[in-house]
Amino acid sequence: MAAPLGPLSDPGAEKSLLEINQDLQSQLEKSKQDFRDLKEKFLISEATAYSLANQLQKYSKGGYFTLSLLRMGKLKTNRLATSTG
Repeated sequence: MAAPLGPLSDPGAEKSLLEINQDLQSQLEKSKQDFRDLKEKFLISEATAYSLANQLQKYSKGGYFTLSLLRMGKLKTNRLATSTG
């Protein structure tokens, strides 16, 4: 009596697994690119906010406080960027 073929022994199933693997690889690459794009947008936004805070400091009595808060947030952001980068 012959043993039944497992799902990985079936040529059709193997092709299906290869297709699934290719699809997952493609999705992973897209997700990585999306992450890089979002990180770039975030860094640009952060730089813009920092620049605006610097301008606000020049024209506002409370500018020092605003800039200090932004710098504290930047320290946290830098830690996040280095831990995920």
